[in-house]
Amino acid sequence: MNMKLIQYEHTCFHLQKFNTRSQKYETLTRADGLELSVNQFKDVMREFLHNGKELKVDILESIIEELKLFYDCMSKQMEFEFYSGSLLIIYGGATATRLQTTQVKAIDFAHTVRLVSSPIHDSGTERISESGYSLGVKSLISILSDIAENHSCETCS
Repeated sequence: MNMKLIQYEHTCFHLQKFNTRSQKYETLTRADGLELSVNQFKDVMREFLHNGKELKVDILESIIEELKLFYDCMSKQMEFEFYSGSLLIIYGGATATRLQTTQVKAIDFAHTVRLVSSPIHDSGTERISESGYSLGVKSLISILSDIAENHSCETCS
C-alpha cells in the first residue's frame, strides 16, 4: 500500500490488496482516496487489514509501532523539512514457511528540503511547528490506533 499524506488530516493514497477469495488484486486509486472521509478511510484500512476471516490486529499494531518510530525519528532530526511525501506500508501474511512481515518506508522525497544550519537547528531543540507531512503521519497513527482500540472493545463484548 502506498499512502500519500498531505496537509494535516487530508490523506490520499493508492492501495492494492490481494483478495484470497477471488484470487485477484483489488485496487483503490489516488482519485478514490481523495473522495474518502475519515470514517470511510477507516473502513478501507479495516478491509485492507482483514484477511477474509478476521482483522489482523497483530499487523495493525506492528504498523502503528513502526509509524511511531518513524514519527519520532522524523520529528527529532533537524537536517531536513518534509512538506509532503509518500509512505509505503507493506504487510505479508504468515504461511507455513514464512513469518508475517510488516514494513513502513518513506519512499518519496521530492518535497523535502535541507534546512540551513542555524543556532536553533544546531541546539537539538524540537521544531516549533510541524509540517503537513509529520501531521499526516501523526493523523495516520491516530486513525489506526482508533481502529485497533475499537476492535479491542468489539471483541470484549
